[in-house]
Amino acid sequence: MSDTKCSLIASGQRPTINAEQVVWQLVRLFASHDDPTLKTKVGRLAKTLSEYQPDFKRMVSAKKKALEQAVQGLGCHGLTPDVSGLTHLHVAIKTELQRHVEAYKSALHRLEELGLAASDNKKPVDASHQRLLSLRLPEVQQRLIDNKTVLTILDKPALKQLGPLIETLATRVQSDKEALFCISQLKRLQPIEEDKPVATVLMSFSRGCGALLELMHAAESPCNSDTGYHSETETEQELGIEACYTTHTF
Repeated sequence: MSDTKCSLIASGQRPTINAEQVVWQLVRLFASHDDPTLKTKVGRLAKTLSEYQPDFKRMVSAKKKALEQAVQGLGCHGLTPDVSGLTHLHVAIKTELQRHVEAYKSALHRLEELGLAASDNKKPVDASHQRLLSLRLPEVQQRLIDNKTVLTILDKPALKQLGPLIETLATRVQSDKEALFCISQLKRLQPIEEDKPVATVLMSFSRGCGALLELMHAAESPCNSDTGYHSETETEQELGIEACYTTHTF
């Protein structure tokens, strides 16, 4: 924040203050420092933020939830059920695809053997309503046998696992996207070490959000000793002083 804005705040005037910057800088402080006295040092500022914009609590709470969900998503890449037991998802997908390939080849071969897919003996008139209602008993019996033969090849329980495996894969892709999106947002607050576990980074900022929320909720408690009259000018002054030292948004 410019010196001009800080001067306006000190004089009691109401400039535009990016108080959200202050919120995320406090989250960063709680995430980056293991200082037991930090809550005491910034307690009044957290109270001021809560009074200045009550919606900040909802905003920080939503971010904390997103970070926690991202951490949870990082841990959902474990072993997956397979017909032979538990295995890695990619192994299960490969096995399932191989089953499908073999089944499809077998079905194609059977269709060719039975002459069911020949292009020269299948005319539109063969499937007309009038033609279908004129079939004799042996023809209906043969049609049943032919269709049942192909269905037996394709309709196997083992071939029904690909759908759930694809859904699991899609869930894992989305989970990693959300985790990396959270990291990209955190990079706006401070540099993120490439060799640091992603979950560690996310959990530290989740704790930072939790610590700030704790102070904001404590400020609303009737037992809070600092619940006396707090003028708008005082609120702006405290926000302004902190905003003078913050330059990033989240």
